[in-house]
Amino acid sequence: MPARHHTKSVEFRDIAGDEGYQVGDDGSVRSLWGMGAQKPGAVWRFLKPCVSDKSGHLSVVLRKRRHVQVHTLVLEEFVGPCPDGLECRHLDGCSNNNNLWNLAWGTHAENMQDCVRHGTHVPPRINGENHPQSKLTENDVREIRKIYSNGILSQKEICEKFCICQVNISAIVRRKIWKNIE
Repeated sequence: MPARHHTKSVEFRDIAGDEGYQVGDDGSVRSLWGMGAQKPGAVWRFLKPCVSDKSGHLSVVLRKRRHVQVHTLVLEEFVGPCPDGLECRHLDGCSNNNNLWNLAWGTHAENMQDCVRHGTHVPPRINGENHPQSKLTENDVREIRKIYSNGILSQKEICEKFCICQVNISAIVRRKIWKNIE
């Protein structure tokens, strides 16, 4: 949920291309509801954002079921369109804090530096024997392929020797996994 400042009033701006919708500088989004937008009796209703991706960014649904990320709305309406080659940065590292003071356009490299600084960086996928759940070494994989190709042991016997399931043995000998090992 967007954080709200109680010490100042929220400034709202119309969302370009979406009549009857506004975004606040605190990350809130509202729409005119009831009796048709812009008619007497219509009232502002705040939209409830939902988490739109694994990193926790918030989005709302606007007219015609168009999903839009809240941080993008805030920056576009208060700062301007995203310049080519830039993306949204959350300066405090909190991906659901869509206050204007927490957002800026920046390069992907700047965004990644922010992630490292905030401790929210997810390292690249770890494969092979360095993976914390790996039961095999690269030498084990070479040995499995050699034993199987020479017909010394069946896949079932290899499973018992290395304490892994037959599905993994099959994937190793068919080079579906551990592809980089000769």
